[in-house]
Amino acid sequence: MSKFVDNQNGHCRLCSDPDDKDSYMVECSECDRWFHPSCAKLIKKPTPEEIFLCVKCKLIDNEIKRLNQAAKAVATNPTEAFFERMINGQQRAVGEITKALQGIKIKNEDWTIYLKRQALMRLPKFGGSAKEWPNFRTAFIQRTQEGAFNNVENLNRLQQVLYGAAAKSVRQLMVDSNNVPDILTRLEEHFGRPDQVYKELLTDPMRIRKDSKA
Repeated sequence: MSKFVDNQNGHCRLCSDPDDKDSYMVECSECDRWFHPSCAKLIKKPTPEEIFLCVKCKLIDNEIKRLNQAAKAVATNPTEAFFERMINGQQRAVGEITKALQGIKIKNEDWTIYLKRQALMRLPKFGGSAKEWPNFRTAFIQRTQEGAFNNVENLNRLQQVLYGAAAKSVRQLMVDSNNVPDILTRLEEHFGRPDQVYKELLTDPMRIRKDSKA
């Protein structure tokens, strides 16, 4: 690149000669510097409509054009940067899909747990038979553990299945879910004693004989 000089004799920045009074001087359209036509290697004088750039401004203009072309190439050609952006976008998309699938899986698992708890919620009916008490007690305890039911849920379960003498014996306790352990204890006291089971077993054959005589 040609170096501009500090011309003490004239305006031309490419030499130290004075301005040519018999000829003309040309001005750069970009930097407004003046030059001899011969120093600027001009064959004819530019018209007012023509753009004249000095050697430095022309090099700068060429570099700007080159950079613009390079930028367009990056935007239109599959370069490394383009592929990197594409891969990053795909990874984000895969991450979002994976997250969505995990959400669906969790929802499916929640639904499975819900259906299982609904099945475990059901208990056999119990009206106060000493013979039926062991099976009822076992079903209540096992299903409560498997379904992880709380006292509120357990109170609702008991309200739906207790009837007759069983419901009557715990009626006063059925007003508060915190009484669920006491409800089980009272049912055990009333219908779970071995002597009650034995007595009930004895009464069955007698009832059968009475029915047959009738």
